[in-house]
Amino acid sequence: MESNGNFKGITYSVIVTVALVGILGALIGMSYQSSIGSRVGGSIVEKASQDVSDQKLENTKATIAGALKFGTMLSALDVAAQGGTADSLTYWECNGEPQPPELNEVLFALSNTSIQYFNSYLKTLKKDLKEKFINVSECDCVAIKPPKKEICMNEDCSSFGSGAKDEKIKVTFPTNTSYDGDIEVDISPIRFWMFYYRLYDFFKNNKLLQVIQQSMQANCPEDALVKYEIAYQDVCRDLIKELSRHDSPGGIECKTIKSEYEGDDHTEILCTHKYIDCRIVETGAPHTDCERDPREDICFSKKDYMQGNNKGILIELKDKKYKPLGEKPMIFNIHAVFIGLNIPECKPINQPINS
Repeated sequence: MESNGNFKGITYSVIVTVALVGILGALIGMSYQSSIGSRVGGSIVEKASQDVSDQKLENTKATIAGALKFGTMLSALDVAAQGGTADSLTYWECNGEPQPPELNEVLFALSNTSIQYFNSYLKTLKKDLKEKFINVSECDCVAIKPPKKEICMNEDCSSFGSGAKDEKIKVTFPTNTSYDGDIEVDISPIRFWMFYYRLYDFFKNNKLLQVIQQSMQANCPEDALVKYEIAYQDVCRDLIKELSRHDSPGGIECKTIKSEYEGDDHTEILCTHKYIDCRIVETGAPHTDCERDPREDICFSKKDYMQGNNKGILIELKDKKYKPLGEKPMIFNIHAVFIGLNIPECKPINQPINS
């Protein structure tokens, strides 16, 4: 009987021990599962936070790209209106000598004007970005990437590249993430470079004076006023033909109209085409300090005063094919000054010109 009691005691002890071991195992298992769940939960939260920061970064890059595109487009319109340089107006012909702006002059003007517009826009965004824990650096350089000349001389090129160099963006909430590199955009549709390249060749080869002189000689014995009007029409016709070689064909209509320029009445020539208008107005007694020292120190004026009898003109070329910002077309303005224009004397009416 006594041995049976001992057996029962041992049995109960074993049962209790097994139960305790089972409970302890369950508690350990629960603790392990809890630990794994905590780590998994933490990883999900961290990933979600990183996704939010990454999305903030991408959205900011897109906003900056939009600002760069808008600023560069405005810059192209401004520089075209100034004649291709950073000056308020640009003489492509100075006292009878051609001086169209060189490539680096144009790049300098586009780059610096683009930086001003771009940084101005970034300043308007600064407060909003700061509230979202985003910091964007000010731009030090906008690189302009023009198309190749041979393309624009043979095709209707209407785009070019622009890039903000070494742009820095930093997001600090909910997690830290950043971008340090270039922001690049395509600027279109605008035929800035097609106009520049073709006009450059026209003026560099002194075709402006050639056309005027040939026209005036051919229109003897008209008086000087009429001869100049006809010559300016011929200049406009040649310029429109040069700039519209790859457009659908269309006629060119020219007329002489009265207009006002800088507060004075003037006679102007207006020639129209499907896509391009050409306007020439005499600018009265022009300044002859038209030489310039090119500013070409791109990131990626001294003037000489001359005297003499002179004639100055403004050539305004309007590209109606595109309206880059949906409001107005690009207008390319070119100033020219002639001194001592070599116009042959008219022969008597009954004497051949070439005799």
